[in-house]
Amino acid sequence: MAEHTVKINGTEYLVKYTTKVPGKEWGSCTHPHEPEPTILINSRKRGADLLYAISHEMLHGAAWELSEETVTAYSAALSKYIFRPEVLDRLQLRRTLKRPKNDDPHQ
Repeated sequence: MAEHTVKINGTEYLVKYTTKVPGKEWGSCTHPHEPEPTILINSRKRGADLLYAISHEMLHGAAWELSEETVTAYSAALSKYIFRPEVLDRLQLRRTLKRPKNDDPHQ
């Protein structure tokens, strides 16, 4: 799963999983009007941390005008909620997903 594309609000983004994310970031997203819109996701992330990074960057792609604080709050809430055992059971993912270490700087 190195790279693929996803359409967000009519914009085709190239999504890349890489260790070459700027700084210590978990991911990054370019402006939807740039010539080659790209989302980078830190490939070292797993579980809820990976879900956090994906939802965070895709929300930037969907609603670029939202503040970083809003995007962070939404992504943190979503990843925590989905990783509740009862939600994982409903998604039929409980056996395949592990609860992450508590290293999320966005809590």
